[in-house]
Amino acid sequence: MELTVGASYNWMNETSDAEALGVTLRIFQVAMLDSYASVTTPQTNLTASIPWARASQGSIEGMSALCYYFGAELARKHPDTPIGLLASSWGGTAIQPWMSPESLGKCPHAGPTPTHESLAASKDMALSVLGHTLLRTCSHQGAFPTNGSVLYNSMIAPLMLNPKRVLGWYQGESNSGDPVGYQCLMPSMIEDWREKWASVGSDPLLPFFFVQLSAWPTQDSPIIPTFRVAVENALSLPKVGMVVSADVNDGVSV
Repeated sequence: MELTVGASYNWMNETSDAEALGVTLRIFQVAMLDSYASVTTPQTNLTASIPWARASQGSIEGMSALCYYFGAELARKHPDTPIGLLASSWGGTAIQPWMSPESLGKCPHAGPTPTHESLAASKDMALSVLGHTLLRTCSHQGAFPTNGSVLYNSMIAPLMLNPKRVLGWYQGESNSGDPVGYQCLMPSMIEDWREKWASVGSDPLLPFFFVQLSAWPTQDSPIIPTFRVAVENALSLPKVGMVVSADVNDGVSV
């Protein structure tokens, strides 16, 4: 989710219509700050790495590629509809930092939050295989958030002050060792986020779309397929959709 537009393949050509889309398309991205790795209470303010702005090739280069390309496609199909994109991500993190204490408490049998050491080892292993592709995704070199709820408190709660229309989620590699736990964690997070956003006027069944984990050469059998099946448990909730990406591998042979 953190991979930027500027690091995506052929991005200048793929975004040649950004200026035209900027008539109705606005973007905003939350910054990754070391201090966010230790925030213990929900916040109402945050820092932007991309302030609210019209989409243009100059403004979108550092934007989440997945977020921008999704919004750009919507803007092309609905040119008269104003669209605002809010990106909040931190590459390589587990799901637990993005969940409120209340939602975490509903999954007491889930495995522990992966430690910084285990996540670092996992990233180092993957970097040796995927090279520049994953290196771009895990770009932050400072404090790394692993404690439960810290990113919910710092990077999600401030966004819950206003209603939203749809949520997108692309995460899972760091939790792939605990597929059974994830079967509880992800639905619990979705229901919790929906409840909190509904309190400020969002649809109580706020549409939630997630991207299936793509192929990962060193773990694609059996870890990633097993995890994909576990994540599909979230589809039992209403208005939850899955983007199939099992056949997308960024040119890496698997």
